[in-house]
Amino acid sequence: MLLSPCLTQFLLSKDNIMLSPCLTQFLLSKDSMFLSPCLTQFLLSKDSMLLSPCLTQFLLSKDSMFLSLCLTQFLLSKDRMFLSHCLTQFLLSKDRMFLSPCQTQFLLSKDSMFLSPCLTQFLLSKDSMLLSPCLTQFLLS
Repeated sequence: MLLSPCLTQFLLSKDNIMLSPCLTQFLLSKDSMFLSPCLTQFLLSKDSMLLSPCLTQFLLSKDSMFLSLCLTQFLLSKDRMFLSHCLTQFLLSKDRMFLSPCQTQFLLSKDSMFLSPCLTQFLLSKDSMLLSPCLTQFLLS
């Protein structure tokens, strides 16, 4: 049920620029409605402070027009009361001054549950380096 630690370490290692295409194709395939539990558990585990660079690079790459449906479905699902800390930390990190077009497109899309204006304003602002109170309240509500 779980990826072997050695395989996971290799696939998500610093030596890899991105997830191997074959693994990505399987994990994000049309046959799968969500990220495999084993990968999700690893990526969002307490041992990991942020999403693996290789996964985020793939998910937010120029080749992708939007965040993978499976990842967003998991992160914003009813099973989770707030955005995963690791994703939030990445999105709001000092290395990124603004949300990528693909993230913005998803967050403001018709598929979204109508994000509050305060969340939208924060997410699209260039200035803020920290979570605004309204965003925090929304994410934890």
